[in-house]
Amino acid sequence: MKNIYDGIEDKKRSYYNQSDKDISHLLIVINKILFILLVSYSLMNKFRYIKVCLCTLGKKENRYVREYVGHYKKYGVDKIIIYDNNDLNSEKFETVLSDYIKDDFVEIINCRGKSTIQINTLKDCYKKNYKVYDWFIMIDMDEYIFLKNCNNVKSFLNDKRFLKCNLIYLNRVFHTDNNQIYYKNRSLFERFPKYKTNVTTIKSIVRGHISNLNINSIHGVNYKYKACNGFGHYINFL
Repeated sequence: MKNIYDGIEDKKRSYYNQSDKDISHLLIVINKILFILLVSYSLMNKFRYIKVCLCTLGKKENRYVREYVGHYKKYGVDKIIIYDNNDLNSEKFETVLSDYIKDDFVEIINCRGKSTIQINTLKDCYKKNYKVYDWFIMIDMDEYIFLKNCNNVKSFLNDKRFLKCNLIYLNRVFHTDNNQIYYKNRSLFERFPKYKTNVTTIKSIVRGHISNLNINSIHGVNYKYKACNGFGHYINFL
């Protein structure tokens, strides 16, 4: 027959066993939370604080502009600002991009009928938005960026090689006419698959948040901080 001390010991063992189970369960929950936080932080850090804007000028591009916009949406660009340089009474980008405009992915700036404005549009795009976006892709509407082993421009821009860079220069390949005389309703890269390399001309990706940035060329800007080559990544000119 158990004495009173045995009963107390049983209760103590029961209490400690239950406490051990509670602590073990709590540790499991804490470990799961920490794991989730670690994964979340890793994913956030991969694209952290990166907002990317594309600035471009377009004229007579309605047949191709949706392919262009879709390409950069797939690559993770946050906003495309198109300066509409069509003739006063000609086609409008709103006709074919209404859904992208409604979703605030595309913004159209009216500069219809004006001439010799390409550099000024890049300056305007940067000046009005440099506090909002971390990087600006400054290219034409016939230029498509392709990244090697990378399917997101934010992941590319977060590469540690660019941490101290304010400019990233991309080289180019140039697609010939591929003996295509007449228009065919197919994607550009189906119609014009052949190209030749030419690295004499470059285009730029420019860091935002620079108040005194001097854009003096459609191919680059003049700024005192370090510029980087895009390490083999390139632009297709079509």
